[in-house]
Order: sequence, then C-alpha cells, then structure tokens
Amino acid sequence: MSKLQTPFRYDFVGSFLRPEKLKEARNQFDNGSIGYDELKKVEDESITELITKVKELGYHVITDGEFRRATWHLDFMWGFDGVGHAPTKTGLPFHGEDAMVDDTYLVGKVGIKEEHPFVEHFKFVKQFEDENTVAKQTMPSPAQFLAQFTMPFNREHTLKYYATDKELAEDIVKAYVKVINDLYEAGCRNIQLDDCTWGMMADKSGHFAYGTTQEGLIEIQKAHKDINNKVIGFGGRVMGDAKPKYLNSPETKLFDKSRNLYGLNAARTARKNNLIICEGYMDVISLHQAGFTQAVASLGTALTPGHARLMKRYTDNVLITYDSDEAGVKAALRAIPILKEAGLSTRVINMRPYKDPDEFIKALGTESFQDRIDKAQNSFMYEIGIIEKNYNRSDPEGETSFEKEVASRLVVFKEKLERENYLKAVCRQYMIPEDGMRDMVIRLGSNEGIMAKHDTYTAKENTPIRKKRENGVRQAEKILLTWMIEDGDIYEKVSKFISPDDFVDPVFKDVAAKIYEQYESGQINPAAIISSYMDTSMHNEIAAMFSAELSDSLNKLEREKTLNDTVIKVKKNSLDTKLDNATDARAMQDIINQQMKLNNIHINL
Repeated sequence: MSKLQTPFRYDFVGSFLRPEKLKEARNQFDNGSIGYDELKKVEDESITELITKVKELGYHVITDGEFRRATWHLDFMWGFDGVGHAPTKTGLPFHGEDAMVDDTYLVGKVGIKEEHPFVEHFKFVKQFEDENTVAKQTMPSPAQFLAQFTMPFNREHTLKYYATDKELAEDIVKAYVKVINDLYEAGCRNIQLDDCTWGMMADKSGHFAYGTTQEGLIEIQKAHKDINNKVIGFGGRVMGDAKPKYLNSPETKLFDKSRNLYGLNAARTARKNNLIICEGYMDVISLHQAGFTQAVASLGTALTPGHARLMKRYTDNVLITYDSDEAGVKAALRAIPILKEAGLSTRVINMRPYKDPDEFIKALGTESFQDRIDKAQNSFMYEIGIIEKNYNRSDPEGETSFEKEVASRLVVFKEKLERENYLKAVCRQYMIPEDGMRDMVIRLGSNEGIMAKHDTYTAKENTPIRKKRENGVRQAEKILLTWMIEDGDIYEKVSKFISPDDFVDPVFKDVAAKIYEQYESGQINPAAIISSYMDTSMHNEIAAMFSAELSDSLNKLEREKTLNDTVIKVKKNSLDTKLDNATDARAMQDIINQQMKLNNIHINL
C-alpha cells in the first residue's frame, strides 16, 4: 500500500518505448497468428518487467507504460459506446510521414454502460503498488476527446448524432465521470490527463487544421478550456450575517472540499511565482478583478493538508491573506504548520487597518496591495509577533516566559543553520541577548529530547543531547487519534483494545483521554479539544492532526488493514513500555501474555 500523496509537483509521462517482444506479439495478433490471451500474456510480462525497472531506479510512480495500447489516445476512446474505428487508408500526416493509426469516428451517442477496459488495466498495475510507489492511470483529456470528433475530417459523422458541439461535450463529461468513479473504486488516486490540442491551436496555421478562421479558433479554444475545467460542484456565500455562512452542493468523489480550491483553475495559469490563499470566495473574486489572479480559497472549510499538497504542485511559495480580525489570525496560525508540512515557504500579508483584501484594494488600490505582497512577513516571525502580545515584557517574569516560548519554537527547527538564522532574526527584532537565547534553546532541547534529528549543537559540558524523532509509533498514535475522532464506529471498535493509557506520547495520551471522555458523554467536539491547548506549537500540532486526511485515500480493504496494523503497533509499544518498567513478576507475566495475543486483534470495517 502506497504512503505517497498525490498530486506531485513533478512527474514523468508514464509512456515508454515498447520492447521488441511486445511489438512482435502485437503484429502477430493483428495478422491473426496469435489470439488475445497470448497477446495479453506478453503484455503482462512486459509491464511487470517495466515496473520492476522503474522501482529499481527509485521512481515513485508506476504505470503500464501504455503497453496495452496501439496509440496513446484512441484506444481510450474505443472503450466508449458510440465510438467506432477502422484501419486507416490514408494515414495521418506527422513530421513528413503517414502515421497509420485507425480512423476513429462516432457511430452513435457517446456513453458507457459497462466498465471501461482501462479500469481493468489499472487493477493490474495497482497490485505492484507499495509504500514507496503509487500507481498512475493515464488517459487523453476531455478536450482531446472533443477535438477528435469535431475536427473537419470527422464532422460529417458527428453531425449524424449531435446537432451542436455543446451536446457532445456534455456526453463526454458524463462518460469521463463514470470512468473516473470506477477508477477511484479500483483504488486509483493518481490520474494524468494528456492533451496535445493546444499545440495545434498555438500553431500559426491552427485555424486551417480546424477548418475555421482565427476568430473561430478562439471559440474552439474556449470550448476546449471549458470541457477540461467543467464545474464539479457549486458553492455560495450568504450576503449578511445569516447562518450557515457557506452553502455547497453535496460532496462527491470529484467534489471533495478538503482537496479542491476555489479559483485554482485560473490561478494555476497565472504565471506568478506564488499563490495567495484567502478565506473565501469573495476575496478570490476581488483579487482576480484587481489582477491578482494567483488567488485561491478553500471551499467554506478550514485549510487541510490536501489543500496544501495541491498548492505544492504549482508553487513553492504561498502568501496568506486571511482577515485581520481575531478569527482570521487564528485561521492563519492553524494554516501555517499545515503549509510548512507540505514543504511550502509561507508568508503573511499585513492588511491592517483593513479587514480583508477587498476593503484594502478599494481603499488603497492595487499598487499598495502589491507593495504589501512584496513586504509580506515571514510566517515564523508572524507567529512570534502574535505570541508576544500574550506577555507583559515590561515585567521580568513576563519577559522570561516570552523568551522561553520563543526558545520552544526555535528548538524544533531540524537544521542548525536554519535555526541559527531565525534565532538571530528574533533576537535582533525583540532585543533579546543571543547567547542567552542560544543557551536556553540548548537546555530545552536537551531536557525535553526534542532537538531536531540532524542537529549538531552540543552543550558547554559536551554532554550528548538526547534526540527524539516522530518515529513510526508516534505517527501510529497520531493516525489512530485522527481516525477515532472522524468516525464514531471506529472509536467503538478501537476502544475495546486501546485505552488512553496505551498512548505513550504525553500529548497524545492527554488528547486520547479527552476524545474518550467526549465519546462517553455523547458530545463530540474536536474544536473544544484543540482550543484547550494554549501553547501555540501544541495547538497547531493538534489542529493539524484533526485536519489530516487519511481514510479518503484508501479503499475499504486497505483501510481495514491499515487500521489493524496501527492498533497492533500502538498496543505493542504500550506493552513493551510497560514491560520495561515492570518490577513485579506477576505483572510482567500478564504483560507477556497480552503480547502473545496481539496477533489475535482484528477489527472489521
């Protein structure tokens, strides 16, 4: 089972040159000397060998190399109802040669009743997926499909079944939704849509290829853009103070609010070196109208790791422009660790004295807003600025408490050089002696065992610093808590085997106690748990834990196996810890007996 999260910032196409034995087998099949079963055997062998080589080279994506296809795009179209094909007699001009690919045309309305052949093709690749690789399915884009049947050479066939291209586009979208849903059920979480239509449209003679004028080509471009960016759901914001503030259409596999961003379809082509994350739809609209087309927003929900991973695909830099009120500040503080975890460099735009981007731009204009973008504050320094407001620094005790909290934030930086740079910046801005802050960071890291894994600091006495990392056990505890809070049925089943005392990490043990208490009382309120932790770093970690996406990326069987593995890992670690600390022989024997029964644990979903 893959532990990777898609989409990736970069990827490879996944189409590979056919080996000679596969080309020979396909020729034999075409001339009738071998049957389909014989061809499939060679395909299976070739795909297996390809995937083995890809894994050996350390790549993270596996595909079938498109080895089961005659062409990269037409084979996909042949899998739909209403699409016919026959060997070409003229060939398709390509770089001065005739590509002898099948003529493909409509013989009826586009649709699909049964499972598309590509779904079965994907299932074969899926079986090779492991924790270091993820299976990908490639297919032509909806625009490529539309182009195939609206080009001049196919227009006559198409007009027999569709009076307008719009009607054809609607049927294509419905068919794609069916295939994508079937692929999702088969465990696919990585789909690549290939499109070469824009290459033709960008050509100086592109309008001739489409049998139209330059003005007509613009309309075709719009149709192709629309079909590739078809609406997946609807959302609205109330005008006024009524509740709920946001209303969205029901969630589907495609319309998942935790994994989609409003405005991304435009922002991803904005040709800017950053994305601006806003609180809501109206902020995005205002910013786009002002020319800041890299603005996006979550869909009426808090920022999630899924949103962060999606942004990482298009940029390394994110600017936060949440409202400047208390709620906006809290939202920014929750978002920062999530964005950092995704590997995004994060800065915060100061909009004071105005509440939001719309108010700011209306009052001061776009140039002033661009100036605020240029002067956006480093997210860590922003967090320290918010923390400072909680302390009376004119009082020695308050100053010491402030410096201790700053030290607790500095100690978590993994790299010494990065930590040192931030330490100097904080000390310079808040007039804190560097040596004193450095000593405090060293002591804190040593005493609490939370110095970063690659840290090279040593205490003055040259005593080794105890290191602690978020190992597999701690991660398992975090995952288990997240699942229990999001699914009451899982809590009921897990609580038969796991108690709060089984959590070894002190923070997670405390969180578990609160979760169990809430379930027993019948009042489940994650926000109350999160808000009970006043320490900013702890608050952020717990908030990120509750916003994590886990189960949506797994099918039922995968989810069940992962849950059982997680429960056993947490329980085993708990028993191992108890055994290490046990002094009574009877107690030790009881723990050993429990250890022997670990493999009997099985939770059905």
